[in-house]
Amino acid sequence: MKEYRLEDALQVTGHLVLEGSDYAAKKTSNNGNDNNTDRLSKTQLKKMYPNTKYNKNVIDSLSVVDESITNYELIAELLQYICLNLEEGAILVFLSGMKEITTALEHLTKVPFFQDSSNVVIYPLHSSLSNAEQTAIFNRPPRGKRKIVLSTNIAETSITIDDVVFVVDTARVKENRYDDLNKMPTLTECWASKAATKQ
Repeated sequence: MKEYRLEDALQVTGHLVLEGSDYAAKKTSNNGNDNNTDRLSKTQLKKMYPNTKYNKNVIDSLSVVDESITNYELIAELLQYICLNLEEGAILVFLSGMKEITTALEHLTKVPFFQDSSNVVIYPLHSSLSNAEQTAIFNRPPRGKRKIVLSTNIAETSITIDDVVFVVDTARVKENRYDDLNKMPTLTECWASKAATKQ
């Protein structure tokens, strides 16, 4: 299986992350100076990608993006790109939870391409669905119609959807952790492990 990364998704979609947007890293102020140690400068990025195949918009976006924020606009653009340009087969999208699945669905239903039911069929997949709702994801759509499954990590371990050809992974999951301050367990969003993303 061939892996593509954020920069590849930005390149093929032409998506641009602008400074100050919902998906950009927030600048922190330290004695009046803007400072964010997690962000790479455009100069650093150009050194990382010398003679790069990536265009200026990709480098500009990488210099401001907050990768820990799920970019629903980019997901919608990437899904449309796959549907229009790549071979047939279902697409599985990993999101961190039910709220994130709902938000992704809301973004997709605003895009004319996804509003046309002859183009795609979209299924949410999470543990609170009924057995009948979960079973529906195994239905194969007619030729020329793309199946998209928006899933939590339930599909990583317990379900195999055999017609999936593409996987879009936000690499964000929710884990039970203990909050020492409040002395109680909490559900915390965090990065998925490398082992989980490979699986």
